[in-house]
Amino acid sequence: MRLLNEGSEMCIANVRMLLAPVGTPDTLKEVEFIFLGPEGSVNLKKFHVNSGPPALDNFGRLFPGEYFFTTYELGKYFSYKQPGTYKISARYNNSIKVKLHDTYSWTGTLFSNEESFEITG
Repeated sequence: MRLLNEGSEMCIANVRMLLAPVGTPDTLKEVEFIFLGPEGSVNLKKFHVNSGPPALDNFGRLFPGEYFFTTYELGKYFSYKQPGTYKISARYNNSIKVKLHDTYSWTGTLFSNEESFEITG
């Protein structure tokens, strides 16, 4: 997942990008994947995240055009073995306001484009 500053000014962002299960309260979510599979498939594996709110060192500066990047091994969280079409999108959220380098952190929610792929078998 890539968090890109498409703006014209530097911003402060929560770059921990902690993956949270669906159903986590919005104030605690950082990254959430919305994963839809073929009819009859069970795609979301339940998992537990034991973490507190992000600390000051979880925030970083993003200058225009810069990005933070992290990867997630989706097979640990979702099952996509059944043949059919799968759709995935992501949501990034930061509700924590901190001051770093004389600038307050960006707060809000961003949504990715939806991508799809096909499993044949």
